[in-house]
Amino acid sequence: MNITTPIIVSFIGLFPSVFTCVVNLFSLKKIDRKKNDLVLFKIRFFLDVVLGASVVAHLGFVLILATFHEELIPWKNVILYLSLFSWNIGSARSVTVLAISVERVVAVFAPISYHNYRPYFPTFLIPIAAISFGASDIFILFGICEYEIDVPEGCAALGCCINACFTKYYSINKGITYISTFTFTLLLSTKLLYLKNYNAEKKSLSRANILTLIDAANVIIFDFSPVLISFLFQQWFSLQDFGPIGVVSKMWGCATEALLVFGTFRKPSGKKTSNVTVI
Repeated sequence: MNITTPIIVSFIGLFPSVFTCVVNLFSLKKIDRKKNDLVLFKIRFFLDVVLGASVVAHLGFVLILATFHEELIPWKNVILYLSLFSWNIGSARSVTVLAISVERVVAVFAPISYHNYRPYFPTFLIPIAAISFGASDIFILFGICEYEIDVPEGCAALGCCINACFTKYYSINKGITYISTFTFTLLLSTKLLYLKNYNAEKKSLSRANILTLIDAANVIIFDFSPVLISFLFQQWFSLQDFGPIGVVSKMWGCATEALLVFGTFRKPSGKKTSNVTVI
């Protein structure tokens, strides 16, 4: 096996992918079904489990293909299917995180209206919309961008599999999602900071708001930053040379987030007392 950068990157990405999958399974069990403000997080945890498993399959196949290159070279197009599925789940996850951010902003800025009208918006519509959004990438790739499957030899990431049309689409797609998430998170953070530090009544953050801030930090640091860096330095950056560095960065972010979330669930939940109010 010829040890190349894509192989090293793929190997580095296996641990956080497995970790994300396992820890989010535990987090799913920790969520109280009666906690309505955490329902969307349960959906997000489930997507993380699927994402972790799909990335393990993707990166594992990259390593197997590198090990048995001559025997498996006719199967090189499998890289596209595995990486595209991971991308679809990642897109659904991004939409879910955005939906969580929007919900938390509404809950914090207009709590009365939120509690009065939130029951009229079925939660099941959000995962349907998120998964549909992710699946629509397949139509865009093969229908609109007219992509013909032909994975270049040595390619280990979706970015070097697809054509320029889809590359432009997903750059715009991700940009809008990241900017929207950042905007709503900034609003939420500002409001929570004011309520916590500049209000006469002592307040502590609810789990839902803590998890939302963790989500957003993960998106900005591990999702948006690598995309921005690769765009700014694209003349020196090639996915053909570096491999699935974007998805590996994402999985390290998901693993870090999973650890922080699990730690949050292990702490006693905040309760309203005579001196402290949960926000």
